[in-house]
Parts: sequence; structure tokens; C-alpha cells
Amino acid sequence: MGTLSLGSPEVPPEAAAAAPATAANLDISDPGPMKGKKLETGLSIVLSNAAGHFTRPCILDCKLGARLWDDHAPEPKRARLDKVAAQTTSGSLGFRVAGMRVYRGEDSVNSNSHKDQEFATFDAEGYQGYNKLYGRQFSEKDVAKAFRTYLPCADTAVGQKRAHALAKRFEKDVADIEKVLASQESRMVSASLLFVYEGDTETFDAVLAAEKAVKGFGKRWGSVSVDGAVDASVEGKMDGKGRGHGRGDMTPVEFIPPARSFTNAELGDIGEDEGVDEDEEEDEEEEPELYTVKIIDFAHAKWTPSEGPDENALQGVRSLKKIFGELKDEFTGGI
Repeated sequence: MGTLSLGSPEVPPEAAAAAPATAANLDISDPGPMKGKKLETGLSIVLSNAAGHFTRPCILDCKLGARLWDDHAPEPKRARLDKVAAQTTSGSLGFRVAGMRVYRGEDSVNSNSHKDQEFATFDAEGYQGYNKLYGRQFSEKDVAKAFRTYLPCADTAVGQKRAHALAKRFEKDVADIEKVLASQESRMVSASLLFVYEGDTETFDAVLAAEKAVKGFGKRWGSVSVDGAVDASVEGKMDGKGRGHGRGDMTPVEFIPPARSFTNAELGDIGEDEGVDEDEEEDEEEEPELYTVKIIDFAHAKWTPSEGPDENALQGVRSLKKIFGELKDEFTGGI
């Protein structure tokens, strides 16, 4: 029957000498071909946590495209993925719900609500997770149900208000992504759109209220740009002294002269004596966010000059834009 021994398999000396040095065959004490030196390159990989700015992130992953394989995929893989696409909304709508994680609240863990989902599980923190099989059960006729499950519960006026606010913002961001992709000649195979929103209702409402307050301030007072120019076109007019007056007896916004550029000699070493540490700046607490939309999983992506936009991905993007637009109109009870 043979024998089983633990440890690395023995490699003939001549084969070991010919094999390139990789993390798999280097001795643990070997510093590698760079001998500990920093790799000189202008390329960098920047990683970010899309859910890092949220208290209770609710996440939806939508895989784009009817064709889910790249040119290097073997025939068996192509056939398998083509079958998946044909049996799901990947083929009909150009996208598929690949997974979700929604915060229901810690009280929901022992509740019977939301437990009728065959492909969903609860965790101790109050999140309900939906695996990749969840999205495969939908057709183009009922896939909107998955998005109603993802968005805040719309059973109440307050819930409808939150769902409407998110659907409206998601629709706009997806429309912006559509414009960018339509203007580029590229291909992204099996990429996804990642949607995240704040699932903590107190934080959600506070961020939404702050956002509306900022917009309200802009409408009443006009906006001041970086260089100090006053935009008083919304509510007020500029007087001869460069002041914008709004309606009623509001205090005028003083005009700030446009900024000018400075020479290096004038700037000197500004900031170096302030004791500001770059690490301290990075550690500063980020402002809470209401939502975000990201393109992820674009490892199989390339520029394709003279081949036109990526219609395979765009089909899914347009379908998502349409669905969020319909949901935006549906959730109007709390507006």
C-alpha cells in the first residue's frame, strides 16, 4: 500500500538546482534572491477595506457578465461556467447575486424572521449571510426580490425612507460606472460590483441627516469653492462689494479673494516643524459613510484598444441600474 512520510518531498539535487527560487522551495533561513533588499519598482499594490468605514456593514456582491471565463480557461471550465450563466441571471441580465451579508440585529438571531431562506445563515453578531447558491435561484423576473432582501426593511415608513435613499444613491453610482466603462476599451472577466451600506440604523440616520444638512446649507448660502470664489447662483446675488446675500436677513457670505500659487522658496519647509507624523495622520478616525459602490475582482482585466467597450460587463451594469431605479420608485412611502 506504500508509506506516508511527513515533511517536504525529496527533490533530486539536479532538479533543485534547476528550479527557480520561490517561496515554495526556499529554505526558511534563506532570505531569497533579493537577499532582503527592497525591490526597486514604481508599481505598488494598494489594498483597502471597503467595509472599514461602517459600523454594521451590509454587503452585496454582484458578479458581472454572461461570459465568466477568460481566454486562457480550459474547455471544461468554460463549459461549466457557461452552464451556470445559462441557468442564472448571468445569462439573461449580465449579472448574478454572488453573495450577501446583511445586519439584522442581535435580537434576530433567535427570531423566526428572515429564517425562511434556504441558503442563508445567522451568526452571533446578528448578521445574515447568503451564500453563492442564493443568487442562482433567481430568474430575471424575480431577481429584484434579492435586492429587497438586501436593502433596509421597508415594512415601515422609516424603513422605506432608508431603502429609497440607498436605491437612489446606488442607481446614481452605477450610472456613473456605466459611463466610465462605456467610454473605455477594456475587458473585465468575472469582475463584480460590491455594494456596502451602513446597517446600524442610528448611524445611518445620523449620516443621512448630516448629509441633508450640508445640502441645505449650500442651498441657503451658496457654496464656496477651494479658491474662495462664492457661488451665489442658487439663492442669492452678488452685490458690488463681492458679497453674496441670501433670502431674508441672513448674514452675507464674505467674498474671499482667489488663492494664488506660491514658490518653493515662499513655502519653505511648512509642516515639518509642526511635529505631524504621517502615521498619526493615517490613524485618524475616518468619517462614517452611508454607502459605497466598488468594482472588485478585476484580476482578469485588460485594455483592448480598437475593440470597443466591454459590453459583457456593461449588460450587467445596465441591468443593475434599472433594478435600483425601479426600487427607488417603489420605496416612496416614507418620503
